[in-house]
Order: sequence, then C-alpha cells, then structure tokens
Amino acid sequence: MKLSFLILFFLILSGATEGGEPANPKETEQQGNEAQRQQQDSDKQTAASDKPIIKQIIRSTSDGPTSDGQTHQNEDHPWKPTDLAIAMFTGCLVGVGIAQAVVYYRQAKYMRRGLRLTRQAANAAKHSASVASQQTEILKAGQRPWIMFQVDDWGLPDRHDPSLGFGGVMKWSAINVGHSPAFLTELVVVTAIFPYPLPDKHPDDQSPQQCAKFIIPPNGKHSSSLPTVVDAGAMQRIFDGKQCQVVYGIARYHD
Repeated sequence: MKLSFLILFFLILSGATEGGEPANPKETEQQGNEAQRQQQDSDKQTAASDKPIIKQIIRSTSDGPTSDGQTHQNEDHPWKPTDLAIAMFTGCLVGVGIAQAVVYYRQAKYMRRGLRLTRQAANAAKHSASVASQQTEILKAGQRPWIMFQVDDWGLPDRHDPSLGFGGVMKWSAINVGHSPAFLTELVVVTAIFPYPLPDKHPDDQSPQQCAKFIIPPNGKHSSSLPTVVDAGAMQRIFDGKQCQVVYGIARYHD
C-alpha cells in the first residue's frame, strides 16, 4: 500500500516538472552577468586588501641589512607644520624682545634728556632768583639811607711851623646821600694821628657822643665841631710824611 503510494507521488512530481514552461533565456543571461560582476568586485576587494600586505613585505625587505652590513632607512622626515609654527612663534618673540629693547632705550634716552632739561631749567630758575634778589638788594640799597662824613674845616693855623704844635676846632658834617630818612641812634666822630700809609685795620669804636636821637632827611646833613690838638713832635712827623691826621666817624641808624 505504502509502496504504491510513493510511486504514485513520484509520478505526479515528474509530470509536473515536464509539463512546466521552460525558463526565460534573457533572465538567465542577466543572472549570469550579475554573477560575473559580483565575482569581479570580489576580486578587486581581494586585490586591494592584499596591497598593504605586499607593501609591508616590500618595505620589510628593503629595510633589511644591506651588503655592507648597514641598515638603510627609506623613511622621509618632512618639515612638520608644528615645527614651522614653533619657529614662527619664536621669531615673533625675538622680534618683540628687540622692539621692547629699542623702546626702552629710547625711553631712557628721553628720560635723560628730560632730566638734563629739568636741571638746566632749575639752574636757570636759580640764576633768575639770584638776579632778582640782587636787583631787590640794589633797589633797597638805592632806597635806603646812606650816611657819609666830611670835614668842613680842619682848623689848621695860618702859619705852619713844624717845630710848633697847634690847637684848633675842626668842623665836620654827616650827610644823608640816600633816598630815605635816616633815623640815627648813635653817632661818633673822632680825629686822631695815624701812621702813614694808613693801616688796613680799622680803629676801635669810640664811645658815642652825647647827642639826641634825630632824623637826617634825604640830602640833609647834621653839622658839628670837634676840638683838635697836635703837638710839635706829631707836627714834625706829619711834615716828614711819616704820620697824618685822620677823621673818621661811626653812625648807627635805621630806615
């Protein structure tokens, strides 16, 4: 039973296969072309994947020891962009440093020039102040009182005899030659015999005369007299040119 069933099923399948339509020849050709193209792509990929291996093998072979026993390197050492940037940056820093040095030098030069000009200005100001002070002193001196002594009459005898002395009255005046009044506080007038030529040392101050404090106006004068006595010996020395009669005065006043 089972055997007959299997035979029957086999016959049905065979009939169906023989009774079907044959395959389309165009579709069969397209399928063949597509299979060939896929095979070519696969070959290309295989060749591409094999290139690094071949290149690595060639490089390993060329890097081996040469006939001289030395190792030959074919690797290049190109100029890296990072090295160029570092070199440019270093150059910029050097340029900036040089520029700063130049600027500092110029600033120092200008500072020295400024100090020199300031010193010159200070010296000029000091000189101007000195000149102004001198002018002020001159102005004050021109405006202040000045007392000058003069002898109006020596009181000498009419007949000069070297062997005889004489006595007389000398007349003198204190004149204000300044431009402002002189307020006198002390006044001394003395006559004496001094060696000739006169010594550089001034005589000692004498006691002030008993006189009232008074004012001598500008171009005004105060006159008085003073007794003088010259003995015979002093007269002979005066005639011989060894001594002389001197009149001097001391006046103290304020303006």
